[in-house]
Formats: sequence, C-alpha cells, structure tokens
Amino acid sequence: YNGKPLNSPNDVVVASDGAIWFTDPPYGILGYYEGHKAESEVTPAVYRVDGKTGAVSLVAGDFDKPNGLAFSPDSKRLFAGGMDKKVHAWGLGPAPDGTNWEAQLQQTLNWEIARGLRGVVYTVATSPVDNLTAFAGYGAREATGDIVVYDAATGHFVATEQFGGIADGG
Repeated sequence: YNGKPLNSPNDVVVASDGAIWFTDPPYGILGYYEGHKAESEVTPAVYRVDGKTGAVSLVAGDFDKPNGLAFSPDSKRLFAGGMDKKVHAWGLGPAPDGTNWEAQLQQTLNWEIARGLRGVVYTVATSPVDNLTAFAGYGAREATGDIVVYDAATGHFVATEQFGGIADGG
C-alpha cells in the first residue's frame, strides 16, 4: 500500500462490483510464529482493491487489529470485527465526489458476552436470506468460544452461544 508492505492480510471478501476488501492486522509481524518480526509500515486496517483499476484504498484504520469481515447479502453494509472487542458496520454507496463507492460508519456493536466486554472478535458472517449477522470469537470466559447473532432489522442481539474450552471440558 503506497509502496510499503502490508502487515499480514487476513480475511478477504469480494463485493458485487468486483472490488476486493480485506483486513490487514499485524499478527504476521508481531513475532516469528506466523512470519518475520517487523515494525508495521502501514496502518492495520480494512482495505479495498478496486476491481477495475487495481487501486488500493484504506477504508478504516480506527480500530485495533481488524480481523473478521463480511458483507450484508445486498452488499450495502460491510461488517468487520477485531481485537477492540467491537464489530463495526459501514454503509456502502456512491460517493459524492463521483467515485463508485463510499464507506460511512453506521454502527459500532460492543462484543458483550454474558458478563461484560471481554474477548476478541475473530470472524463475521451474514445470512443470505435475512438481516442476521453472526460474530464469533473468544468471549466471556478464557478458553471458550462464543457465537453472537445480531438482527440488523431490530438492532438487537438475538442469540449468544458459548462452546468448547478446557474449563468446561468441551
């Protein structure tokens, strides 16, 4: 990006217009486990590659270690989660300056599982037939995973499920 190496591109989704959107957290450069330890030269962020021109744009870099990424079924909203314990939702549409897209932050959802704001969001998925969006990651208890389902039509969380983990033998 701008002639500098990316950190460690992670989740990738392709929009209906052919644009490629991806998250670029610093996981691969934090140590030697996933790559080579290095200083970040670009902002860990959500990026977009134009499907026609190949131009790369930084869309959002205002949250910690972006990770999971998904479009709503109509491609009008983009969801991303990360280490900041939040899922961010952007509305996508034509930009006033004539470019073919614009992302405007519409909503930030706190990853509050059972006993408070803890854990991280690792992945995001949307339902192709309704307004439901699922987020998954480590949640309220260490060593367990959680799935949360959010209904965009009502603006409420509709389900939370904890699974696995050493603590409860799962």
